[in-house]
Amino acid sequence: MLTRNLVTSFTISSDVHRRAGARAASDGLSLSSAVRLLLASYATGRIAILAAPADGLTVGSVEDVPMSPATQKLAKQAFAAAKKHA
Repeated sequence: MLTRNLVTSFTISSDVHRRAGARAASDGLSLSSAVRLLLASYATGRIAILAAPADGLTVGSVEDVPMSPATQKLAKQAFAAAKKHA
């Protein structure tokens, strides 16, 4: 099946844009690449995003995500960092 790329735009706060852009850059990614990777992982069920009314969006447990041990270690580090900044 042939697929095509679509252009999507959305609005985020300048603070989230700045912090996410800096984090992506430190990981060697553009912000667009990071968003594309997140959306692809979300679409295939590899990550979960849980909405919590009291504190906005939180990240689901990385223990439920099948991945290599090295990737699992990186995901746990990212999860811990996200919890610090939430």
